[in-house]
Amino acid sequence: MISNQRSVDYTREKSSNAIRLNRLERQVKAMRLAILGLVVVLVASFTMALKLYNSEKILRTQGLIIEDTDGQPRILVGAPFPEVKERIRTDRTDGLVLMDKKGIDRLTLGYPTLNPQVKGKVIKRINTHAGVVINDINGNERTGYGVTEEGYVILGMDYEYGEALVLIVNPEGYTGMIVNGEKRPPENQRIFIGTTNQPGKDYGRLVLNDHDGTMRTYFSLKDGKTSWQAFDREGNVIGDAVEKLIN
Repeated sequence: MISNQRSVDYTREKSSNAIRLNRLERQVKAMRLAILGLVVVLVASFTMALKLYNSEKILRTQGLIIEDTDGQPRILVGAPFPEVKERIRTDRTDGLVLMDKKGIDRLTLGYPTLNPQVKGKVIKRINTHAGVVINDINGNERTGYGVTEEGYVILGMDYEYGEALVLIVNPEGYTGMIVNGEKRPPENQRIFIGTTNQPGKDYGRLVLNDHDGTMRTYFSLKDGKTSWQAFDREGNVIGDAVEKLIN
């Protein structure tokens, strides 16, 4: 009896140990899978982080559309910037355009600069240049700054119908400022201030015109000599104020 009992106890213990061993093997296997899964997650996370790190340095794309909180396109960037149906104008260039909620261009930055809109009509720009343009609430160009293909540097501020104040640097060697009156070109130029450093033409001058563009006063300093001339309505010289003061 005692021998049989011992045999039964041994069998039970052996069976219990086998169960424990199987359970331990399953736990070890599950742990291996968990460790393997963790390694995969870590590798994947490291790879994604590396890609994200690199993408933050260099982002390659042809166009970008930035929308406001209402989902309205407001900023377009690209080469050329993308087309969107919400934009009023359809011409494009390489650069950036900032629109208002109505789809009107309010600011553009690019090369070549888009043609100007004057009193609601788009007209051809005189020179091709790279620059920035700011428009009014109707999309008409009111100020701009740029450099032309020929090397002119120009800053302009406009009336609704055309140029009002222009600052210009000419690559041939002179700098000037033009102040225009209320009339349209060419009769609207009222004041010109300029200087040049060209060989044999080293002088500065101030020109005052009347309301129809006729020159009435011409003041200049050339080769150390000052001249201050006055003109009548027909353009004839009335006299030189400097000469009268000297004499």
